[in-house]
Amino acid sequence: MTEAKVCDHIEPHKGDSEKFWSGPFQSLCKQHHDSDKQRLEKSGRRKVQIGTDGYPIEGTYQDGAGHGPRGGGLLTQ
Repeated sequence: MTEAKVCDHIEPHKGDSEKFWSGPFQSLCKQHHDSDKQRLEKSGRRKVQIGTDGYPIEGTYQDGAGHGPRGGGLLTQ
C-alpha cells in the first residue's frame, strides 16, 4: 500500500478558483493522481471513484491499467 500524499479534486476544477479551493477533495497516491486519474479525466470517461486504499473501486475503472479492482468503497471528501 502506498501513502496518499496528493490532494485530488474529485470534480475537475478547470481553472474555476471556487472549485479549486472548496473541493470536493480526495487523497490519492502521487502515481494514481499523476497518471491514471488525469488520463481518465482527459479522455472524457466517467469519474473514477478511488477507495481508501488508493485503488479504483470496482465498476468505476474502465481500462484496468494493470490493477485489479481493489477499492474499499469509501470516498473521502
